[in-house]
Amino acid sequence: EIYIDSLSGNLLKITCHNGILDPVVCPPMNAKYAEEQILNAGGQYLGFPTEQPKVDFKTALMSCPHNPLSAKIIVGQYVQYTSGNRIPINAWMITLIGIPPLQPKGGKADHIPVYQRNRIRIAVNATSGKVIFATTNPGLPLTPEDKARLFPDLDD
Repeated sequence: EIYIDSLSGNLLKITCHNGILDPVVCPPMNAKYAEEQILNAGGQYLGFPTEQPKVDFKTALMSCPHNPLSAKIIVGQYVQYTSGNRIPINAWMITLIGIPPLQPKGGKADHIPVYQRNRIRIAVNATSGKVIFATTNPGLPLTPEDKARLFPDLDD
């Protein structure tokens, strides 16, 4: 699926589906929640570039440090990105959803729900093709059931 702005003609998003999704394992991300997490981490999407990327989506996707073909959903956005006081750059923001669950560093993952470990976001410079970063942020919020299980003494 390719989403294009009808007024400007700018690419908004590319979504690739690979198989049938289990909504429990791969719940959808709330855009407002994701934006808040990105801003809290110091990053910001400033808009959609008007010029064509020098690095195409497929090339950016294949530079990901995680195997993109293992994902159930691949979402790509070509955006102007900045973090901190850095000069904005054109970047591919690629989210791999439904990948084999990642193991946390320094411990077991038994207590962390699969839906919080089976997605990763990769930023690729759309001019050079170099990976800028890879992160599990934005992540999904805990379901009320998992919140109660993980934090039984926490009152809402």
